[in-house]
Amino acid sequence: MKYYKELPNGYKEVYSIDAGNTKTGLILNLIGLPIMIVMFIILMVIKSLVCGKINFDLSDGETSLVLFILCIVMILYIIIHELTHGLFYNFFTKEKLKFGLKLTCAYCGVPTIYMKKIPMIITALAPFVIYSLIGVILMIVVPYNVIFLAIDILFSAHVAGCVGDIYISFLLIKYPKETLVNDTGAKQTFYILDRKEDELCESLN
Repeated sequence: MKYYKELPNGYKEVYSIDAGNTKTGLILNLIGLPIMIVMFIILMVIKSLVCGKINFDLSDGETSLVLFILCIVMILYIIIHELTHGLFYNFFTKEKLKFGLKLTCAYCGVPTIYMKKIPMIITALAPFVIYSLIGVILMIVVPYNVIFLAIDILFSAHVAGCVGDIYISFLLIKYPKETLVNDTGAKQTFYILDRKEDELCESLN
């Protein structure tokens, strides 16, 4: 059993984060922006040290086409990112998924369940791990040209876009193993077992 359909007795809410909230979403996005810029610069520098001068052997029209395709791919990536969360949620729970889009974030959640800590961490980090590996491989094999530049932008945006998932996962690590999470999509709420109530129940039994 990786989840509960109802919150078990003895649990209490201890933390919640709502990326759909304008202030919270803005903070997460502002954190992600410098991460994206720094990541982009680091990857460009590393590739330049290995390959030398970047090759922009494209016409203005071809470069514009590449950048247009990049914009489309970035939109598709957001969809694929959330579908990946959904794939893992479905694997662990088989429950109905909730997808959505707000001004500050896109999201996927399962609002009707309370998920255990480990499967929640796996689900949260799945897109980051999978697409980071794919991105690294692509940046190694692709020549140092405008295509690499586009992949670098996409990869850096991917890492920045995973800030919320990484933050939630690192928060969960410090909580007890029996911690449960209710994910309504944009908002995640943590619940832990109230030790006093748990000990009282054990003494009565």
